[in-house]
Amino acid sequence: MMLVLLIAVSPLSPTVNAQSVEVTKLDYVALGDSLAAGVNHQDQLGMGYSDFLALQMKQTLVLGDYSKQYAYPGYTSAEVLADLKNNVFKPNMDGSPDTDGIQKQIMEAEVVTLNAGANDLLAVIDIDPKTGVVSYDEVAFAKAISQVGVNIGSTVGLIKTLNPNADVYVMGYYNSFPYLPDTEQPKLLAALDNLNKSIQTAAVSTGATYVPTADAFNPNGKTYLPNPKNIHPNEAGYLVLANAFWRAMEVKDSQDFSDVNDQMYSYDAIQTLVQKGIIIGYGNGKFGPEDSVRRDHAAQMLTRSIVYNPNVPPASFSDLLPTNPAFAEISVLSHYKVLNGYHNGTFRPTIELNRAEMAKIIVTAFNLKGTGKQYFDDNTVEEYWAYDYINILAENGITIGVGNNRYHPEYQVQREEFATFIYRALQKQTTN
Repeated sequence: MMLVLLIAVSPLSPTVNAQSVEVTKLDYVALGDSLAAGVNHQDQLGMGYSDFLALQMKQTLVLGDYSKQYAYPGYTSAEVLADLKNNVFKPNMDGSPDTDGIQKQIMEAEVVTLNAGANDLLAVIDIDPKTGVVSYDEVAFAKAISQVGVNIGSTVGLIKTLNPNADVYVMGYYNSFPYLPDTEQPKLLAALDNLNKSIQTAAVSTGATYVPTADAFNPNGKTYLPNPKNIHPNEAGYLVLANAFWRAMEVKDSQDFSDVNDQMYSYDAIQTLVQKGIIIGYGNGKFGPEDSVRRDHAAQMLTRSIVYNPNVPPASFSDLLPTNPAFAEISVLSHYKVLNGYHNGTFRPTIELNRAEMAKIIVTAFNLKGTGKQYFDDNTVEEYWAYDYINILAENGITIGVGNNRYHPEYQVQREEFATFIYRALQKQTTN
């Protein structure tokens, strides 16, 4: 498989301010149609959501083998199921012969993602190429929706029969036709909603996790689908899909720390982020909840929380060497303008992050919005560079301050604080 060619990012330090901790490697198989295969808005095979998920699993040090060789453009839910039943063999991602077959790869996988059903629906929906009018036979449409549910349920059921311990994640679809007339959008969205409900019911009833994507994708559909004649996303759109999966995934077991207990406000946040591979302890049984967070460690935590394309130009700060374990992560966040350097060209990777900086990077990384309402008595100067970031953080329920209606922007950020802020931001994205 072309894993070495596909995933070309700098190796990470296995911990954030920590000693080395051994982790279990997870084999990942992606099944489905052109979205799993990675067809882009130019009808070329490239990086799809499954590829970005594989990169993210590699970054969190849990990826074993990765395969999307059984995903195929144009596949219906029936064809995905048929491949699994018939134990098909398809060339490996590097072009070499497949000696395993789909069933063996499923049996050895810890993570399986599945998207199928959109092509079933497209077969019974007619869209006039001149007027954009959408029409379909209601009986045929209802039958197709029902059959998608049956096929998804059968596919997940067979995966679970082959491998009862596999974590299966099934994707709901986005609106592929944002350019059609506004008069037709209600019909499209109703059809999409019915399709997704059928997929969700089938996934949940068979022990899989349903991954919704429409709420995150649809509001910016034209941005993510820049070609009006093509239903496939660009890179930004695929990252939206990958992040929807990543928010739903757990890649590690929970962990008991001698200095963390269930009476702490940060307990749920710490355990959730451990299970998602975002944070770990020091390797000596401790987490260090009250320890300060360095800027380079914050970069590692953020890039493990959010799926980015890591193939960006290297950062060029005068005090940041490529040998820094967080060099790749800092490069990514610098490229996406989440974490900046200083006016003198330095980054200062080892200095502690303060609460003003934390507000800025959380708001920017998670694309949080606000109205500008003031929240804290010690954040009243509108000209202060972090004024809006702090207020937006509060408006979104990510922070309530430190008491007495104060935020203390210059205080250093503790590890449990940063974990809690990331946890709340992820929760907000999941519930929106």
